Amino acid sequence: MPTLTIWEAVDEFLKDMASGMACTNPRYTDSEYYMRLVNTACRGAEDALELIDVKPYYPFILLAYYVLFHRHNLNLARKIITKLGEYYGKYPYTFTSEEKCALGMLREVIRDFEAMRETPKDVYRDGGSLGIRLREVASRLGLEFSNCGGWSGLFRLLLQSHLDTANREKYEAEFMAEFERLQRRLREIYEDIERIEREDEVRYPGEDINYYILLPAREEPSPIEVFLKAMFVRGFDSRSIWRVVWGS
Repeated sequence: MPTLTIWEAVDEFLKDMASGMACTNPRYTDSEYYMRLVNTACRGAEDALELIDVKPYYPFILLAYYVLFHRHNLNLARKIITKLGEYYGKYPYTFTSEEKCALGMLREVIRDFEAMRETPKDVYRDGGSLGIRLREVASRLGLEFSNCGGWSGLFRLLLQSHLDTANREKYEAEFMAEFERLQRRLREIYEDIERIEREDEVRYPGEDINYYILLPAREEPSPIEVFLKAMFVRGFDSRSIWRVVWGS
């Protein structure tokens, strides 16, 4: 099997996380980058922290999300986000707009969970109290990050659906509509490029033209979107928040 580049390792990791294979049957055991991500996501190791020194940053944001909500490991999620925050503080221009938005959202959630951890459990023993607090967090995400687009818009809806499970159907409708809008926009981009190429074939017969346009490799959802949709479909039991925050 050929050696994976960093970008290929990230893509394959996200796709395998989406399918559930990463933790049960990892495919690229000879790729150090891939396996460091897998070890952190599936085994709670801190291997991936050493990789946070160069772009891309989005896999670590999604990794922190998974560790937090699906592995219930608040401490490890905080370490990942803290290190990302240090790099953002030094090199904010190296983060894409989607990465900035998603990082900000997860920071907010983790801060709230840590504040809840400092509060005696008995305050939240009444199930209604915990639900109210989580809905407040979900509402704040909607207000503070309403302008976030691209995959970070999907990420916001995913987080809100976990926090405000009573309104999951509303978030699901918004998520699926936004997911389709992103795919439709991708199709439109390809249609525009194909139209331009046809026109140029008529204008410049027999000439090779370089367009210098960066496009996704395939006309299909990106590995990020595939991962987010899989996590949304998988769902989340809000009762697990208790385990995330207090560990039992």
